[in-house]
Amino acid sequence: MSAAPGSDGIATTAHGLGNWQRGKRRASAIVFVMAVLLLALLCSAIVGVLSSARAYAGGESLYTKGQKNAVRWLGHYLRSGEEGDYQHYLDALAVPLGDRAAQIELEKPSPDYAAARRGLLQGGNDPADLDALIGFYRLFRHMPLVADAIQTWSTADDDLMQLKRLGEQIRRARSAGTDDGWAAGFDIEINRLDDVLNAEEMQFSRQLGKSARWVQELLLLATAGLAIALIAAGLGFARMMWLRLARSQQEVEEGNARWALAAEAGQLGLVEWRVRDDTVLLDPRAIAIYELQPEPGNVYPSQLLRRRVHPDDRRTMKRETLSAIAAGLPVVQRFRVALPSGRLRHLEVDGRAFMADGRNVSHMVGLVRDVTEEVSAQHALLEEGAAQRTYQAKREFLSRVSHELRTPLNAVIGFSDLMRTDPVEPLTATQMGRLDRVVDGGQYLLRLVNDLLDVARLEVGEMSIALSSVRLAPVLRNAVDLLETARVARGITIDMDEPPPQLFVVADPVRLKQVFVNILSNAIKYNRANGTVFVGFALTPTQAVLTVRDQGAGMSSQQQRDLFVPFRRLGDEPNATEGAGLGLVISRHLAERQGGSLDVASARGDGTTVTIRLSRDLLEEVEHADFEATTAFGSALAGAAGVIVYIEDDPVNVLLMEQYVALSADVQLLVARDGASGLELARHWMPNLVLLDMQLPDMSGLDVLDRLRADPATSGIRVVALSADAMPAQVTEAIAHGAEAYWTKPLALSKFKSELPKYLR
Repeated sequence: MSAAPGSDGIATTAHGLGNWQRGKRRASAIVFVMAVLLLALLCSAIVGVLSSARAYAGGESLYTKGQKNAVRWLGHYLRSGEEGDYQHYLDALAVPLGDRAAQIELEKPSPDYAAARRGLLQGGNDPADLDALIGFYRLFRHMPLVADAIQTWSTADDDLMQLKRLGEQIRRARSAGTDDGWAAGFDIEINRLDDVLNAEEMQFSRQLGKSARWVQELLLLATAGLAIALIAAGLGFARMMWLRLARSQQEVEEGNARWALAAEAGQLGLVEWRVRDDTVLLDPRAIAIYELQPEPGNVYPSQLLRRRVHPDDRRTMKRETLSAIAAGLPVVQRFRVALPSGRLRHLEVDGRAFMADGRNVSHMVGLVRDVTEEVSAQHALLEEGAAQRTYQAKREFLSRVSHELRTPLNAVIGFSDLMRTDPVEPLTATQMGRLDRVVDGGQYLLRLVNDLLDVARLEVGEMSIALSSVRLAPVLRNAVDLLETARVARGITIDMDEPPPQLFVVADPVRLKQVFVNILSNAIKYNRANGTVFVGFALTPTQAVLTVRDQGAGMSSQQQRDLFVPFRRLGDEPNATEGAGLGLVISRHLAERQGGSLDVASARGDGTTVTIRLSRDLLEEVEHADFEATTAFGSALAGAAGVIVYIEDDPVNVLLMEQYVALSADVQLLVARDGASGLELARHWMPNLVLLDMQLPDMSGLDVLDRLRADPATSGIRVVALSADAMPAQVTEAIAHGAEAYWTKPLALSKFKSELPKYLR
């Protein structure tokens, strides 16, 4: 890029003026061409009129000759009675009758031009003159002189029809054999008609000549008038152009003055790149922006400016410049420059390329300004906004996931607890075993939900790992048992080396079990049908090493590179196995957070081997606390009595709460399906406790809390939030709005029985 100094005028303004002038020249050329075409059309019309007049003169001669021959032959026939004379009469008469037929057709509003041509051909006219004859007649037939000639033609045609009828009368008289005395009367009539027709034909000839000359003079006058009008318009246009040019020159001078003020205020520099000698012309502001030393004429080598562009931006600048020029678009770029003072600045150039011959660039003119502060401010805003949006989206996502997954688990675990402790309809041992599987699965699914939320919290450093001394064998066996259904469904055999029962590792039992389940689940899913999963075990002085090997198809090197990318699954193809693509990512992270490691080795056709290394606890044996849900509770709620209002829209959760409360005969449960109904029940019954879901169809739980606390009648009612949203921010917000406690779903029966009496006393 290069720059033009402000004292030489604004290049873009001059360019716009040039465009305006070129547009005016194009408009003038168009007007001139149209005038020439119109003159040519008028000249062509004059030639056409002359040709038509000539054709009509020739046609009139044929008409007259035919009429005279018809009279002559009819006289011969009158005296001789020869059929040959009568036939000559008819042939001669056919010529003027053909012209008459053409005239009759052309007088119609929608004439049959083919019929008119046939009539004119019958009249002996040259075929080349037919269109001129028809066009002249249709175009000028209503003009005064032409109309008079046509009227004379029509009168002559009427007299010609009298001649035709006279011939028919003579023929009938001849056929009747009348004596010779009758012929004298017919002879007199023939001579009379001959005189009348001769007079009419002479009159038609004079009128036709006058009308042709009149039309010719009319067209000549129109041509002269058009020429005069064009001369006047040209003079007016030239005057207007001179006035516009003077006004434009004044506007350019005013624009230069305004530009100087605007450029000074906006710190805009002018640059002009001269392609021929590859130099750049800069104005004083552009020289200051680039921190250049003054040079004669303010002309600098382009290479000097290019060297100051940051190396990482040079290739992009060149590509974008060439692309914009090729597309005929402005060149707008932002780039970094390293200045002699050591500063790194951001510059913006907005330029336009000008073509010398329509193909090659002659020069480029544009503006340059320093946008460093603007870029810094934009980056700061973008980073702040992105961080805020990321945090908000993550919070909303985690809140929704927690709520949507915990809600059904509330029913699964809650009703399972009720069935296991039901003294009226106790379960059989087989049913109890099956229900234990349901409870274990529900509890495990709940832990997985919590794990998913923990992994998300990891990004903000809130991942929770509770390390303790854990007996390895029961955790591994529990993971294998949990996958029994999946194993049987695929016909997989698990060949497992049992760890020593006295072996303890440093781990979080829940997280460790999650790692084992993820790895074993993958080995079952990606194994071949009826294959085997080999679970090996080894010890080092400080580590317990567990290997899980399957007999599946194995993985390519590319698949192994993508193995620990979140949501990237091996099954991104038809018939893929189910899964979210998070298992290995979570497992490796959990293994590392527990002081261990997780590695994967695989080859196409040779299965996959996962190696898990865990730190051994060599200091002491710690008795392992079973983490399965305890559900051996009494059959009643001790010390609980009063009225509870439960505000909840989910019918399954309502049913579960009704079953929980039914364990005590002294507690009455009132249910409201939305916030408004709950507020009404609270005001009417003044309950001991309100259990409040935080997501209601008509308002949020926070809105309900605010209205309860704002009403003096209900401000003292105790409220416990009960929701599937377990996000810490939601818990804190509910407590701040007046809830005494926050219970998360699924709500275990044990917690309900132990906590409820505190709020009913």
